[in-house]
Amino acid sequence: NWPARLVAMRSVELLAFLIIPNALAPILFWAVLQFRRPFVRLCGGAKQACWCFFGLQAAVTCARAYGTKQYTGTPDWGTFEFGIPAVGYALIAAGIILNIFVYYRLGVCGVYYGSAFGVKMPWCTQWPYGPAGPLPGIPHPQYWGVFAQTLGVALHAGTVFALAFTLVTGIAYVVIVKVENHYFSEIDNERKKSAR
Repeated sequence: NWPARLVAMRSVELLAFLIIPNALAPILFWAVLQFRRPFVRLCGGAKQACWCFFGLQAAVTCARAYGTKQYTGTPDWGTFEFGIPAVGYALIAAGIILNIFVYYRLGVCGVYYGSAFGVKMPWCTQWPYGPAGPLPGIPHPQYWGVFAQTLGVALHAGTVFALAFTLVTGIAYVVIVKVENHYFSEIDNERKKSAR
């Protein structure tokens, strides 16, 4: 029965897109932090490593963006009507603004693990990392920005697949934060030992 086989193949394709890009991101972050010294040597220095990591992360992001455009509108898993399109657009805009501020405050070396690679980075306490007037500081604002954008796209698309992709993206970022917390505490301990 070919129609049933095609539907099954389409479900496998959708499931693969749901899992693979969201699994690649934490693996990439883990590998770069786990092997940071060889990575810095391979790239030719700490600042170059930041730019190499930027390139790797940009490739993963482009693959995700292509897939997001390709698959979020698919009704294969069901659809829903959110009813307030402005909320989806507002979430997309808020996510973009958060990411712009992150890059503005930290630059490429701050966003792409310059501190882990050995670049002297000052600690950022300005918004979105610290409070500004009535605005509170946001932990991991870049990840919250991406999550807001993904949720906004899902609400706009109105598909169950897009919501599932948002959920799996959120889980991927929770894993990334845990990986970063582990390695950055390890890096801090190494620096404290070498300062003695």
